[in-house]
Amino acid sequence: MFKHTVKLALRSYWKNKSSFFINLIGLSTGLACVLLIYLWVSDELNIDKFNQQDEQLYQTLINYEFPNEIETWKGSPGVLAQALKEEMPEVELATTTNQKIFEPNGVLVHDAINLDITGRFTDEHFFDVFSYDLF
Repeated sequence: MFKHTVKLALRSYWKNKSSFFINLIGLSTGLACVLLIYLWVSDELNIDKFNQQDEQLYQTLINYEFPNEIETWKGSPGVLAQALKEEMPEVELATTTNQKIFEPNGVLVHDAINLDITGRFTDEHFFDVFSYDLF
């Protein structure tokens, strides 16, 4: 059966070389696109899965409306976390971090090692919400 299928494929190839290569290019392009889409979706689904309570974590975004477009940014007002906790009983803990505009940049020096660092300011509930292993 396999031998017969190979013979048919080779005969078809010798008869229609141009359409064979068009089909081959289309098939390989389609498979490459499916693979890349799978890798992208898999990466998106695995973001921040190291947190112990990752199913309970949500991020608030803010939409800015400009004349020609709407942009979505990760930043939100600093008092939003407290307002969410007060107005929505479903919210157990909320934390804030500073916006990118205020990120401090500097150099951390330890022994003879200089490290360029970028930091963020946050409130006291940050490590209650996120499970970063610092030590």
